[in-house]
Amino acid sequence: MPMDAHPPGDPLEPFAPPPAESPWLGPLPDALVDERTGLSPEIRYEVRESVTLAFLTALQCLPGRQRAVLLLCDVLGWNARETADILEMSVASVTSSLQRARAAMKKLGAQPGSARKMPADAARASLLTRYVRAWEAADTESLVALLQEDAAMTMPPMPLWFRGRDTIGRFFRARLFSGDARGRFRLAATSANGCPAFALYQRDESGRFRPSSLQVLVLDDGLIAEMHSFLVSDDRLFSRFGVSPVDDDLIH
Repeated sequence: MPMDAHPPGDPLEPFAPPPAESPWLGPLPDALVDERTGLSPEIRYEVRESVTLAFLTALQCLPGRQRAVLLLCDVLGWNARETADILEMSVASVTSSLQRARAAMKKLGAQPGSARKMPADAARASLLTRYVRAWEAADTESLVALLQEDAAMTMPPMPLWFRGRDTIGRFFRARLFSGDARGRFRLAATSANGCPAFALYQRDESGRFRPSSLQVLVLDDGLIAEMHSFLVSDDRLFSRFGVSPVDDDLIH
């Protein structure tokens, strides 16, 4: 993610162009995880944890063999003997690789089962409802109130990202919610990487709402800790999530 590769930026400075080929992770529809059958609730939880953006980013730092052992043992729940058989390793080598992989992931702050403190269902629903209302009303103050003090915002494939509630607020006031922005945006709920997500549409000059970004929110202790807005370049991203590229119901 941009926050792992670059220092935070200034929302009032000119934006650097995105790279010709995006090096960033992309959002994964939760439907691809949920449609798998035969998983116990415990294993399904671990699989959900293993597709979070933080976990996937940290996972890439591991050597290939350690990565495979960690996924098989800690995500899919295989024992050392089963893992050794499929990877053609000794049990001792699997155990050693798993210990090193767990230590590395712990140092990076990303392990299956180490999720942030999630709000209760009712609180989560209320938070997301307020988030949608803030966007659709172009209400910077209401949106910023939903963020943690040190919240992060990224916009892949742009390398630029922001850290902190105040900085993100300045970005929204100066860029997204500037001028007469009420009604400029509409959101459609979905889910990605084990997190709540939204397809964001922006109204064009004809009054039609066009795809703008696929947002993935990381929640922690009743607030938004991270906002990842994957900018749309074509229809494929929304289609991957089963979201209409242009929704006639959103014509205003």
